[in-house]
This record gives sequence, C-alpha cells and structure tokens, in this order.
Amino acid sequence: MRSQSPAQIYRSDLRAHSEDGSHRTYATFNFEEHISPDRKPFGQLLAINDETLAPDTTLKRTLRKKESIIIIPLVGALEYDLEGDEPQAIIPGEAWILPSADSSVCVRNPYDDELINFLYLAFSAPLSATIPVVEIKLEEGNVLHPFAGNFGGVFCYMGIYDCRKEDIYKVRRPGHGIFVFVINGAFEVSGRLLEERDGLAMWNVEETDFESLSNNAILLVIEVPL
Repeated sequence: MRSQSPAQIYRSDLRAHSEDGSHRTYATFNFEEHISPDRKPFGQLLAINDETLAPDTTLKRTLRKKESIIIIPLVGALEYDLEGDEPQAIIPGEAWILPSADSSVCVRNPYDDELINFLYLAFSAPLSATIPVVEIKLEEGNVLHPFAGNFGGVFCYMGIYDCRKEDIYKVRRPGHGIFVFVINGAFEVSGRLLEERDGLAMWNVEETDFESLSNNAILLVIEVPL
C-alpha cells in the first residue's frame, strides 16, 4: 500500500466566494473578510485567488508592506499599474511580478464586452524579478517550466500535459512545502485526485509525483518555505 505524505486538499467548490456586478473572486486561502481556520496561508504563500473581472472594469487592491504578488492572465488580456503609473498590458502566457510594494495595484479589463479571468498570487516575502513581466513558456509540453521565485526559497512552475503523462517535482530546499493548483483538466498528485481549480498543500516531503488525467491539463506548482 502506498504511503502518503501529510497534506491538505482545497476543493474548488469549498473556496471562499465573493461577487458583485463587476468582480468575482474564489479564494483558496483566507482573504480579506473571508476567514476560516482550515484555510490559513501555506508558509510564505498568502493567497491564490481565481478572479473574474467584467468588461471595462478596474479592480483596485492595497498591498501590505513587503507583500509581493504575481498576476497570471488565464482568459483574455489585462492591464495593470501601480498607483499613478502608466498602465501596461499582459496576455495569457505571461505573468506580472511585483517583487515588493506598500501601495495600491490596479487591474483593468480592457474589453468592451468580454470577461477576463486571472490568478492572483500573494507572498509574504519579496520576490526576485529583474523584469516585471515574464513569459511562461508552455510551448514544450509535459514538463514544468520555472517562471518566478526568490532567493529565500520560493519557486514557481507551470506545465501543460497530455493525457496520462507523468512527471515528478523534487523539493529544491529541505524543509520546504509544495502547493499544487490545477488550472485546467485533472491530475492525480501523490495518489490524490485533483480536478480543475483544486489545490493541494504538502509538507514533510522530498518530492511529489503526478499524472495528467486529461489532455491540455495545466498544473501550477509552488515551493515555499514553511
């Protein structure tokens, strides 16, 4: 019988949900007014939000001191700016990295009649970024591609997989944890079934194996200090 490392599954249908006429958020962890003892941050990973923004709408969010964020467009392009800066655009396949700030950030849907969907990641330590926008290189499938991290031990990867393809992620630094999030499709991760927008936190682990259960399945893997 296969032994399993300690872990917590975050099912997509149990995420905190907030919505108004222009903005919808599904938060995997505690976020803003949504607080629950079973959704605490995982090490330096403070937030992983699945957010949708209505056409021609701007979302403004105030960051805490030393908090860093990554915004990843999934459906549609978006515009971003720090308070007072000129707006910049990013598209799916790119990520905007804000290493550290104590200010407000704005995200805008530039379309007149289309929704956009993006991931919002927040960390409690500064990230390392020589350029603000990085490419997430998914042209080569069935492998994890690094796209962000820091010298303190945060490492972010994403990969797109064909059905029944297997892979292994090995922890880069002892004592770190692994958080995986299914962006598209379904995976079996260390013997646990994860479906679209499910998350899994693992600790006391040196590696994790996973298998894609659908075509064009996309997995986000984040290693963090605990």
